[in-house]
Amino acid sequence: MMSNALPYCMAMAIIAGREAAQRAKSIGTPEVDRGQVEAFLRRAVAPLERKEGIRVYQVKPGFQALMQRETGYGRTEQGLQTALGEVERYQRDVLSQLWVPHKGTRFNLEWMHALEFGNLLLVAEGLIRNALLRRESRGLHDRWDYPKADGQWFKNIHLRLEGNGMKQWTTDVEFKYWRPEDGSPGEPLGRAVRVGEYEGWRAEPLFKKR
Repeated sequence: MMSNALPYCMAMAIIAGREAAQRAKSIGTPEVDRGQVEAFLRRAVAPLERKEGIRVYQVKPGFQALMQRETGYGRTEQGLQTALGEVERYQRDVLSQLWVPHKGTRFNLEWMHALEFGNLLLVAEGLIRNALLRRESRGLHDRWDYPKADGQWFKNIHLRLEGNGMKQWTTDVEFKYWRPEDGSPGEPLGRAVRVGEYEGWRAEPLFKKR
């Protein structure tokens, strides 16, 4: 399954782009909140304005090693809680201290990595919180403390930023085209029952013969 990551990202990107375009057609132009824009600008240029602090290259390798160790293959409650605590520490103690010594705004790769680091922490927090909530093993989500798939856990997990935190909830999976056979937890893959035919959008070939 690991080798499917790139085709999976490409397929999901096509779907996300289509859905975003459809939504954009259905809503009006939002009003720009100047206060929000100015606050974002202040956060973005803060690493350039500091005279000293923490460079992103000092903390990023450790963060990457933490995520590889605790959220990769073979997750546990203890490891995930450890990772969450570290991510929250980075958010609390490191982000506000990131410093870029080179002050140029063009092709400043260290500044780019400093800005990216905040996004990496945000994605990491969401990933960890979802992994803690799903107490089963399914697909590439492998919990050593819950090694089997749970037939009661055909659920989607949703996250939404609200205020300074994340709101988390679940919805049942809707089996529109295939569903697991009765009594099957869905893992390992076995026979499935066809529910309906897919008649929706399909990707067009990149190159068409003339």
